[in-house]
Amino acid sequence: MRGYTNIVLLKGIIASPINVRHSKLNGKEQDWCNFSLAIKDDNYDAPHYFNCIAYEDRFEYINKHCKRNDSIFVRGRLNSYKDPKTKRIYINVIVSDVDILFRDLRQKSLATLETEIEDAIGEIDEDYTFE
Repeated sequence: MRGYTNIVLLKGIIASPINVRHSKLNGKEQDWCNFSLAIKDDNYDAPHYFNCIAYEDRFEYINKHCKRNDSIFVRGRLNSYKDPKTKRIYINVIVSDVDILFRDLRQKSLATLETEIEDAIGEIDEDYTFE
């Protein structure tokens, strides 16, 4: 189907531990990770869950900086495969970029959050001059 672009933009919370994997892909050894991303939908009580997979640089960044309950923004593409045993089709999000929006808010005090916000505002003030 020509003319269609496969782009996914998701904002959610990492709902599972980051699972680090190592396997042979396309003839070479490669590290990768997968995690579940929970997306709140105002039309439903329960969130939707998306399986996300990250390779190479994105794997290294996610493995080093992200953890369960972090709020993130993911850019990527959809990929599907059919399990030969169950005949079930699985759809995954292949991560091309990720931004951390908030760290695990449940473990932070109000004072810590206020300090982080003030630091972020200070960085913006340093980077931009308004005339």
